[in-house]
Amino acid sequence: MVVSNELLIQKAPNVSVLHTSMGMTAPELAQSAFRAHVGTGVKALIIVGTANGTVHKALFPLIRETTERNVPIFVLSDNPSDDYGVKALKYEPQMKVADAGATPLRDVNIKKIAEVVQTIQAEINQGKTGQQLNEAVIEKFGTPALPAQN
Repeated sequence: MVVSNELLIQKAPNVSVLHTSMGMTAPELAQSAFRAHVGTGVKALIIVGTANGTVHKALFPLIRETTERNVPIFVLSDNPSDDYGVKALKYEPQMKVADAGATPLRDVNIKKIAEVVQTIQAEINQGKTGQQLNEAVIEKFGTPALPAQN
């Protein structure tokens, strides 16, 4: 079941969800959408990356800026046929999104988006922010994806 962003925002006022897609090819469009999702009051961002968690390279500098402001960013795979998220960082866009400061989540994907959003908001409601929030989400949904071993 996929829940609309509008419904999620009503239940989680401090968590924003950015769905990316292969159709979002213009760098300006990707950056504009990102900026719209990290406005006032947002304490965490979830980026739903294409297939295996791929995120547009135009977002890497904005991801770095946002995580440096102590706003955690989590990446989920939009592949609903798998029962897990990003297992390993195999491709350059996956590695660069992690290098920019985002956390690709390994044990969840789009199928559990509502649970991820609700969990993050609950942690924020308990006063967790920044690195403490990032660690709580990793603890709940598994360690972040790691670079693939050749």
